Amino acid sequence: MYVGAYIYILPTPSYLEINDNAEISCSIAPNPFTDYFILEANKANDTKIEIYDTDGKLIFTSNLYDQSTQIHTIKWSIGMYILKFAQGKNRYVKKIVKQ
Repeated sequence: MYVGAYIYILPTPSYLEINDNAEISCSIAPNPFTDYFILEANKANDTKIEIYDTDGKLIFTSNLYDQSTQIHTIKWSIGMYILKFAQGKNRYVKKIVKQ
């Protein structure tokens, strides 16, 4: 299923993680999450995050201004989401799960 400019959701493997550049990194905790998760990035300059549901609908977008950001997910449905994290031309894509 096509989900965006750089993201494809495939039934296998059971996880999706793409890191095109070792100079950028982000971590998400907890994952799976319930009401919120914390995104930590090695830098916030020129950084944008986008979160898509499994239908490819963009449900959240933001520019990062701090290296640690709390994202509230109370209104989100339970299920899998795709987080796209971009710094300049580099990107990082990760599966996240709401319980």
